[in-house]
Amino acid sequence: MTTIFERCVSWVLEWETGKLTNHSWDQGGPTRWGISQVANPDVDVVNLTRQRAAEIYSERYWLPLRCQRMPAPVAMIVFDHSVHVSQGASAKNLQKLLRVSADGVVGDRTMNALGLTLREKSSYALANELLDRRADLQIDAFRRRAEKAPTVAKSAEQWITVKGFVSRWVAVCAFAQRL
Repeated sequence: MTTIFERCVSWVLEWETGKLTNHSWDQGGPTRWGISQVANPDVDVVNLTRQRAAEIYSERYWLPLRCQRMPAPVAMIVFDHSVHVSQGASAKNLQKLLRVSADGVVGDRTMNALGLTLREKSSYALANELLDRRADLQIDAFRRRAEKAPTVAKSAEQWITVKGFVSRWVAVCAFAQRL
């Protein structure tokens, strides 16, 4: 039987791919399987295997965010947001929605608030609210970056990432609804 983590990490790894990238506009530096060198300086990103990437996602993303204790659709949204932006941003997004102190660490207070919230709404409704907040945050960040771009070329470069974000957002919405 496939676990929720295995399904979620498989989706992320299919989305991220094993192609090594190093875009000038990507602050993460060299990246493979969605694992960036800047965020993981101890990892040999150039030679990273799919299996090791899955292990890193479990150790550094899934488990610290306590996704194993969340309903599947919520876990997927929290996990993917952590991969796509950062663990701290994902945790804070969840915490703000749950109306607890947004310290970026998913601890007992956050998990208790999650449990209380899930008594009032379905996990799918909560996942959708997380996705809405994520879209608002990301679009605002793209807008701010584009406004700061000194040239049209740099601005256009930033807007290329908007297309990628929107595609991923739509895909993760659909995937989470199937969990």
